[in-house]
Amino acid sequence: MLAPLHPQKVALTLKSIVPSAVDVLIVDLNDLGGNILGSTLDAKTTRGLERVLQDNPLGQGHESTPMGIIRTLS
Repeated sequence: MLAPLHPQKVALTLKSIVPSAVDVLIVDLNDLGGNILGSTLDAKTTRGLERVLQDNPLGQGHESTPMGIIRTLS
């Protein structure tokens, strides 16, 4: 799955249609690294999550894993 043409707009749209209004990240991650393309979070939180995601926690390679869920542990 390729990243959307307008990832910031897609992130905002997804947040508006998901019933619980969760935050959304559109990311490009793989075994070579990655970055966040679109986010509904503030810039500081987005940068922090980008650092967390740099180690490719979902194990994406060339297969283009389409979705992951990140949440805080309670």
